[in-house]
Amino acid sequence: MNYICEPRYTVPAILTVNVQAEDELKAGDVVAINKLVDTADNREVYEATMPAEGDIRYAIIVNQGIEELEDGRRPEGQPNFTTFTYKAGTTLHAVILGYQPVPFAISDNQIDGTPAIGKFLIPQTGKHKLKVVNTATEVTGTGLAIEKVAVETPMGGMFGMQAEKTTFATVLK
Repeated sequence: MNYICEPRYTVPAILTVNVQAEDELKAGDVVAINKLVDTADNREVYEATMPAEGDIRYAIIVNQGIEELEDGRRPEGQPNFTTFTYKAGTTLHAVILGYQPVPFAISDNQIDGTPAIGKFLIPQTGKHKLKVVNTATEVTGTGLAIEKVAVETPMGGMFGMQAEKTTFATVLK
Protein backbone atom coordinates (compact mmCIF):
# COMPACT_ATOMS: atom_id res chain seq x y z
CA MET A 1 0.00 0.00 0.00
CA ASN A 2 1.19 3.53 -0.75
CA TYR A 3 0.95 6.39 1.73
CA ILE A 4 1.34 9.91 0.41
CA CYS A 5 1.24 13.19 2.25
CA GLU A 6 3.15 15.97 0.59
CA PRO A 7 2.80 19.72 1.01
CA ARG A 8 2.18 21.22 -2.43
CA TYR A 9 4.72 23.98 -1.77
CA THR A 10 7.63 24.62 0.57
CA VAL A 11 6.36 24.87 4.13
CA PRO A 12 7.77 27.67 6.31
CA ALA A 13 10.08 26.27 9.03
CA ILE A 14 7.84 27.74 11.73
CA LEU A 15 5.14 25.20 10.75
CA THR A 16 7.38 22.11 10.85
CA VAL A 17 7.94 20.04 13.94
CA ASN A 18 9.84 16.93 15.00
CA VAL A 19 7.65 14.26 16.57
CA GLN A 20 8.37 10.90 18.17
CA ALA A 21 5.96 8.14 17.20
CA GLU A 22 4.20 6.34 20.06
CA ASP A 23 2.97 3.68 17.63
CA GLU A 24 3.58 2.73 13.99
CA LEU A 25 2.89 5.71 11.70
CA LYS A 26 2.59 6.36 7.97
CA ALA A 27 2.65 9.47 5.80
CA GLY A 28 -0.76 11.13 6.08
CA ASP A 29 -1.34 10.07 9.68
CA VAL A 30 -2.60 12.83 11.97
CA VAL A 31 -1.15 13.00 15.49
CA ALA A 32 -1.81 15.11 18.54
CA ILE A 33 1.19 17.13 19.76
CA ASN A 34 0.45 18.09 23.33
CA LYS A 35 3.83 17.89 25.06
CA LEU A 36 7.55 17.59 24.50
CA VAL A 37 9.34 14.24 24.84
CA ASP A 38 11.05 14.13 28.27
CA THR A 39 13.96 11.94 27.17
CA ALA A 40 14.78 13.67 23.87
CA ASP A 41 18.22 15.26 23.62
CA ASN A 42 16.61 17.87 21.41
CA ARG A 43 13.98 19.74 23.44
CA GLU A 44 11.95 20.38 20.28
CA VAL A 45 10.68 16.82 19.84
CA TYR A 46 6.98 16.38 20.60
CA GLU A 47 5.17 13.19 21.58
CA ALA A 48 3.06 12.09 18.59
CA THR A 49 -0.02 10.55 20.18
CA MET A 50 -3.32 9.19 18.93
CA PRO A 51 -5.84 12.06 18.66
CA ALA A 52 -8.14 12.12 21.69
CA GLU A 53 -11.07 14.17 22.93
CA GLY A 54 -9.87 17.61 24.04
CA ASP A 55 -6.70 17.77 21.91
CA ILE A 56 -6.14 21.19 20.35
CA ARG A 57 -2.81 20.86 18.48
CA TYR A 58 -2.36 18.47 15.59
CA ALA A 59 0.35 17.69 13.07
CA ILE A 60 0.34 15.53 9.93
CA ILE A 61 3.17 13.12 9.09
CA VAL A 62 4.74 13.89 5.71
CA ASN A 63 6.79 11.64 3.41
CA GLN A 64 10.42 11.49 4.44
CA GLY A 65 13.54 9.33 4.62
CA ILE A 66 13.99 5.58 4.48
CA GLU A 67 12.62 3.47 7.31
CA GLU A 68 11.32 0.06 6.25
CA LEU A 69 8.73 -1.58 4.06
CA GLU A 70 5.51 -3.02 5.51
CA ASP A 71 6.93 -6.57 5.39
CA GLY A 72 9.95 -5.56 7.51
CA ARG A 73 12.58 -5.34 4.76
CA ARG A 74 14.71 -2.28 4.15
CA PRO A 75 14.58 -1.17 0.51
CA GLU A 76 17.44 -1.56 -1.96
CA GLY A 77 18.17 0.42 -5.12
CA GLN A 78 15.63 3.11 -5.91
CA PRO A 79 13.07 2.60 -3.16
CA ASN A 80 9.49 3.76 -3.31
CA PHE A 81 9.37 5.73 -0.05
CA THR A 82 5.57 5.95 -0.13
CA THR A 83 5.31 2.32 1.09
CA PHE A 84 7.29 2.96 4.27
CA THR A 85 5.95 2.71 7.76
CA TYR A 86 7.70 4.30 10.72
CA LYS A 87 8.21 2.29 13.92
CA ALA A 88 7.26 3.45 17.40
CA GLY A 89 10.07 5.54 18.86
CA THR A 90 11.16 6.93 15.47
CA THR A 91 11.60 10.70 15.29
CA LEU A 92 9.78 12.09 12.25
CA HIS A 93 9.06 15.37 10.54
CA ALA A 94 5.51 16.66 10.55
CA VAL A 95 3.66 19.81 9.60
CA ILE A 96 1.54 21.57 12.22
CA LEU A 97 -2.09 21.91 11.16
CA GLY A 98 -4.20 24.95 11.82
CA TYR A 99 -2.01 28.04 11.53
CA GLN A 100 -1.62 28.78 7.83
CA PRO A 101 -3.39 27.59 4.66
CA VAL A 102 -0.88 24.87 3.70
CA PRO A 103 -2.09 22.76 0.74
CA PHE A 104 -1.44 18.98 0.82
CA ALA A 105 -1.72 16.01 -1.52
CA ILE A 106 -2.98 13.14 0.69
CA SER A 107 -3.46 9.57 -0.53
CA ASP A 108 -7.08 8.50 -0.41
CA ASN A 109 -6.25 5.44 1.74
CA GLN A 110 -5.35 7.86 4.55
CA ILE A 111 -8.86 9.36 4.55
CA ASP A 112 -11.99 7.87 6.14
CA GLY A 113 -14.96 8.56 3.89
CA THR A 114 -15.29 9.58 0.26
CA PRO A 115 -13.57 12.88 -0.51
CA ALA A 116 -15.48 15.33 -2.71
CA ILE A 117 -14.92 18.94 -3.72
CA GLY A 118 -16.65 21.23 -1.24
CA LYS A 119 -16.35 18.78 1.68
CA PHE A 120 -13.86 18.99 4.54
CA LEU A 121 -11.34 16.82 6.40
CA ILE A 122 -10.99 16.81 10.19
CA PRO A 123 -8.95 14.84 12.75
CA GLN A 124 -10.93 12.16 14.54
CA THR A 125 -10.68 10.80 18.06
CA GLY A 126 -8.99 7.40 18.32
CA LYS A 127 -7.71 7.27 14.72
CA HIS A 128 -4.77 8.68 12.80
CA LYS A 129 -6.78 9.12 9.58
CA LEU A 130 -8.58 12.30 8.60
CA LYS A 131 -12.37 12.03 8.33
CA VAL A 132 -14.59 13.54 5.62
CA VAL A 133 -17.37 15.85 6.83
CA ASN A 134 -19.96 17.55 4.65
CA THR A 135 -20.13 21.14 5.91
CA ALA A 136 -17.84 23.81 7.33
CA THR A 137 -20.01 23.96 10.46
CA GLU A 138 -18.76 20.44 11.31
CA VAL A 139 -15.19 21.80 11.40
CA THR A 140 -15.07 22.90 15.02
CA GLY A 141 -11.27 22.91 15.36
CA THR A 142 -8.57 22.01 12.87
CA GLY A 143 -9.82 21.28 9.36
CA LEU A 144 -8.85 21.13 5.71
CA ALA A 145 -10.98 22.11 2.70
CA ILE A 146 -11.09 19.55 -0.13
CA GLU A 147 -10.24 21.27 -3.41
CA LYS A 148 -9.58 18.48 -5.89
CA VAL A 149 -10.11 14.69 -5.84
CA ALA A 150 -8.72 11.66 -7.71
CA VAL A 151 -5.53 13.53 -8.63
CA GLU A 152 -2.88 11.22 -10.11
CA THR A 153 0.14 12.15 -7.99
CA PRO A 154 3.49 10.83 -9.31
CA MET A 155 5.27 8.55 -6.87
CA GLY A 156 8.16 7.13 -8.87
CA GLY A 157 8.43 3.38 -9.27
CA MET A 158 10.79 1.46 -11.51
CA PHE A 159 10.46 3.81 -14.47
CA GLY A 160 9.10 6.84 -12.62
CA MET A 161 5.67 6.42 -14.14
CA GLN A 162 3.59 5.15 -11.22
CA ALA A 163 0.97 7.41 -9.68
CA GLU A 164 -1.37 7.20 -6.71
CA LYS A 165 -4.83 8.75 -6.39
CA THR A 166 -4.70 11.64 -3.94
CA THR A 167 -6.93 14.37 -2.62
CA PHE A 168 -5.77 18.00 -2.64
CA ALA A 169 -6.83 19.74 0.56
CA THR A 170 -5.78 23.02 2.19
CA VAL A 171 -5.70 23.82 5.91
CA LEU A 172 -8.57 26.11 6.91
CA LYS A 173 -7.95 26.61 10.59
